[in-house]
Amino acid sequence: MSVLDEQQRADLQSKLAALRESYAQSIPAKRADIAQKWTHFYENNDQQKLSELIDVVHKLAGTAKTYGFAEIGVLASDLEDALLLLQEDIGNSDLFRQADKVARKLNTTTT
Repeated sequence: MSVLDEQQRADLQSKLAALRESYAQSIPAKRADIAQKWTHFYENNDQQKLSELIDVVHKLAGTAKTYGFAEIGVLASDLEDALLLLQEDIGNSDLFRQADKVARKLNTTTT
């Protein structure tokens, strides 16, 4: 036996769908923020921007999965991992290229 009746279940599903849609509409701004921070870090080797970027990507990795955007969540997790490695070895051009590749893929994947 369900705790929710049919109307309550329908209301809940409607609210969840609205939240998912609202989140979907926020994804382009989240991607733009990541791209801007990545570009700033790339051009200026700014450690502060790298830390901010890691924070933003970490949040996207968790929230995207929660709202049903698994591919974006996985790519954000991959980017976070690459950025954390890069942060530890900032001069490593292989890590830099790896992070750049994942960042570009995250920015172009469909929702």
